[in-house]
Amino acid sequence: MAMSTYFATSDIAQYSKANQSIPIKIQHGKFDPVVPEQLAQKAISDLKEKGYAPEYKNYPMEHSVCPEQIADISTWLQTILL
Repeated sequence: MAMSTYFATSDIAQYSKANQSIPIKIQHGKFDPVVPEQLAQKAISDLKEKGYAPEYKNYPMEHSVCPEQIADISTWLQTILL
C-alpha cells in the first residue's frame, strides 16, 4: 500500500514476475500540494508497464487521510489478509 507518495526508484527497481500477483493499492489526495497526484498516476503507469496490477483511488483531500480512505484501507486489508 502506498499513500500520498510516488515511486522514486521505478527506473532502477528490480522487478520480478514472481511478485506480480502481490496486491498493490495506491491512494492519493486530489488536492495534494506536497506530492502532485500526477506522480501517483505515473507510479500506476510504471507498474502496469512491468506487468503488475495496482489498484488506485483518489480522495477529495490534500496531503492527509480522510475517513473514507481509512474505511477503504480496512476493507482492502481484510480482503487480502483473510
